[in-house]
Amino acid sequence: MQQEQVLGELFWYVNQYPPPDDASEVQETLAYLEACSLIFEWGFLSHDRIRNLDSEILQNITKGYDYFSGWLTSILKEDPKYPHTSSTQRSFLFWQTWDLLRIDVYGFRAFCRWFLATYPTYFVSPLRLSGSAVESLFSQYKFTAGGKLDSVNYTTARAVHLIKQCAVSHHSGVSYRDEKLTIVETPLERKAYNKKSV
Repeated sequence: MQQEQVLGELFWYVNQYPPPDDASEVQETLAYLEACSLIFEWGFLSHDRIRNLDSEILQNITKGYDYFSGWLTSILKEDPKYPHTSSTQRSFLFWQTWDLLRIDVYGFRAFCRWFLATYPTYFVSPLRLSGSAVESLFSQYKFTAGGKLDSVNYTTARAVHLIKQCAVSHHSGVSYRDEKLTIVETPLERKAYNKKSV
């Protein structure tokens, strides 16, 4: 899918005169896709560099995320008891998607603040960053759920993970999941050939 062409076609469609019957629904779709484009194509997947906190990339991510925050706020204003974390809701994102989006956006912005304050002469290249931390988090949720993470047991898996973070202050070293990933490998050495052992 050529995203810019799709957004351009949708923009042209909703701005026709007279407007089509489904213009309001298509406008909502266009706003959603534009927000996704700001967060991902013009944000996390950007080829540009982030040299300061006023970077256009960070502004794009914030602007795109504000769309989703505003969407949820508008729903909660209409119905304060709206179950936006329920698997049966249809007016908002699934809880897993919303959590993942929040973790990505807040985590990335916090990383940029820390990195640029600590290393002011360097830059951040968003496309080069790995999402392994987020993948690791959700794999721990899945492990807690017995390998079957879904909308039914997601809340329990998330709660268990949060409690473990508060209750356990150190790694037990019992499981491979507790191993550090930054292990320096020892180079292999060739054994000396001994004729007497033959």
